[in-house]
Amino acid sequence: MYSYFNECLPRDQVVDQYAAALQKSSQSYASLKKKHPSLEGIVSFATWSSMMMNEVGITLGDCIRKIGNRTLRNLVCSWLTHYPVRAYLDESINEDDLIEQNYTLTVAGTTYPAMNLGIAHNNGIFLFTLGVHKDLCSNVLTLSGTGGKTLAVNNLYGNKSENVGYIEQFITESENSTLSISEQIDRLFDGRVKRTNSYLQSFGKLGLTNQQAILDRLKEAKSHGLLDFKVDNDIFRHTVGYDKKEKYYGPVFELRVREPKEIRIYFQFIDNVYYVLSMGWKGTDQNADIGQAYERIKQIRQI
Repeated sequence: MYSYFNECLPRDQVVDQYAAALQKSSQSYASLKKKHPSLEGIVSFATWSSMMMNEVGITLGDCIRKIGNRTLRNLVCSWLTHYPVRAYLDESINEDDLIEQNYTLTVAGTTYPAMNLGIAHNNGIFLFTLGVHKDLCSNVLTLSGTGGKTLAVNNLYGNKSENVGYIEQFITESENSTLSISEQIDRLFDGRVKRTNSYLQSFGKLGLTNQQAILDRLKEAKSHGLLDFKVDNDIFRHTVGYDKKEKYYGPVFELRVREPKEIRIYFQFIDNVYYVLSMGWKGTDQNADIGQAYERIKQIRQI
């Protein structure tokens, strides 16, 4: 995935103002790229050394050189090697709409041509913006078309945690769209998950609707900070009734999925690894399911 450098900027700033905003957005981009290697860089309509920022000759290169952190300066230069737009983004996506609407973006009372921003939107990427004006400091920038239509483009504009979190969610959803449900679950667990063959067989028989329900329940758990098995007795429950085995093997937790089918999934979380042991559902004996989960521990943890 790429992002696109938003050239629709006020032309009345001095180099230090552009540079300060560039540093903030670059710090955020660096943090996102560290978590998401799928970010390949920033597409622009011109090279950073020739892109004019205002009417008195300040270039983007001048702004980069003002960044105090040498490592960050070098990273910005490495990201901004993707130009022109047509080499990296597909201009043919909704081309008729782009031509008909002739999209623009208004910032500080000035209206800028925003065809490239529309191309970025149609390619499913976000904008890399220097937040030098409040009109640019929004999670979404709205492009206006001459025919009355609008386009909402996702926008990274600085280092505010709310904005960075919004863009990270957008990146994650884009990445997940190409993954299977099992791969998305792996991502939720940061890859630190092991499953028994018994669980894999049960999961494979569920069908996509119920598999998606498990993924959605785990996403809900993550949003509540429960994925290290903080028990809330709604999403996660600490199983009981096997005190001797728990003392030896450690606790087993139960993930509860209620719709569209009642499903119970049994886990352990040991040494920062998620062990998915077994599955039960409405109609199976819950005590027996817990007992089987403990039996699976020996197999998966080899103890």
